[in-house]
Amino acid sequence: MIMGYYRQKSAGEHNESSLSDCRTQPVCIRRMLPYLLLAAVTVAVYIQTVWNDFLFHWDDQWVVINAFTDRGMSLSNIWDVVTQFYHGQYAPANELYYIIIYSLFGYNSYAFHAGSVLLHTANVLLTYRFVFLLSLKTQNGETAVAGRIAFVTALLFAVHPVCVESVAWLSASKILVYSLFYLTALIIYIRYIERKDAASYLLVLLLYILSFAGKEQAVVLVLCCALVDYAMRRREPVLLMVAEKVPMLFLALFFGLITILSQGDTSGGSMPQYDIMERCLLAFYSLFEYIVKAIVPYNLSYIYPFPFQPGDAVPFGIYLYPLYVLALGYLVFVFRRDRMIVFAALFFVIHVLVALHIVPISRFAVTADRYSYLSLIGCAFMIAYLSATRFRFTRWVKLALAVYVVCLSAMTLTYERHWRNTDMLKQNIREILKSRKDYDDGKKTLITAPVNAGL
Repeated sequence: MIMGYYRQKSAGEHNESSLSDCRTQPVCIRRMLPYLLLAAVTVAVYIQTVWNDFLFHWDDQWVVINAFTDRGMSLSNIWDVVTQFYHGQYAPANELYYIIIYSLFGYNSYAFHAGSVLLHTANVLLTYRFVFLLSLKTQNGETAVAGRIAFVTALLFAVHPVCVESVAWLSASKILVYSLFYLTALIIYIRYIERKDAASYLLVLLLYILSFAGKEQAVVLVLCCALVDYAMRRREPVLLMVAEKVPMLFLALFFGLITILSQGDTSGGSMPQYDIMERCLLAFYSLFEYIVKAIVPYNLSYIYPFPFQPGDAVPFGIYLYPLYVLALGYLVFVFRRDRMIVFAALFFVIHVLVALHIVPISRFAVTADRYSYLSLIGCAFMIAYLSATRFRFTRWVKLALAVYVVCLSAMTLTYERHWRNTDMLKQNIREILKSRKDYDDGKKTLITAPVNAGL
């Protein structure tokens, strides 16, 4: 249906990119159709999570339910939220999001989960808009092609099971909040490239700040803006484009300092003492695992233990991961003349960059599904772009995509049930750790302590 809708559009209809230029109601509805379909699919896939409980003793008891949330929307409380670190974290925008929901509904888990579903739905729609605008500029204004690429990208992102942790676990709402501002910033940045107006540029900077206030992963926005420049083949002088990024670089440095100070305030997990060589191996291992799970999301879990412990002999298989990543990098290099393939690959890497253990981070696990939330857009875009340009959306390609979407949706619906309540969480984590012979009793106790507390 949606592909037929895009086929009816003329390649020369540049004005299709504007949703506000609706002269007749039927035309306006047709332009809104992709948004309505994407929203409906996203809500349908995630609606069952609305009835999930709080996950007590798996961070919800202090991330969501805390003194800041209790104190509501008072000016003094908002000031404290903005100016204080909390448990080794700095995420005032996310805490304000909790406060708003609490002020309206109290500690009602249904309301908080409904908020997560709405945030993910909004991010899906923003993804569609961002990819559509980007593709429109890089596909010579061919609205039909841009629309297909954007729709498939957003659809894959909407139903991907790797997103479940970010949506179904309330304590991971930081991912959803920062992504909301981040994707909006990218859309406004494209508008800035088109108009060269100061208002758009200042709005990008404001959204950058708000995104970081959601989660520290937003620090890479400056790299992503440079990547958009590359994809859109900007012709301005290099010095001008570099100068545009200077304020963003200063913000990035400031954000990095805040992150370091916040983690020094109190630890949010363990700080594994791996040496530089081991961290490099873990970086390749993590990156490859993120890539594989983006394409084939198998064995998804609450926690992915480190593949080896500090000081232990590194398993031989771990040394192969740099070769796997280099092989994938070589494939991208072969197609380097196609900027959109390079864009998709780098978009993926940039958004997991801060979670690759190159710099030690305070975490129990080597990877986490939530850290690849935005990276999934890069993978989905790669699939959509190749389907549209290399394979021309043939009948077999459409069938393969349909089967893939159905499989992803089924996996998502199944995996969501694992996040229903604390009892189910405890059972699954204990099974994971039972299989890890390299974890001594002390390590296992440290990890299971949160879910065992008070139970």
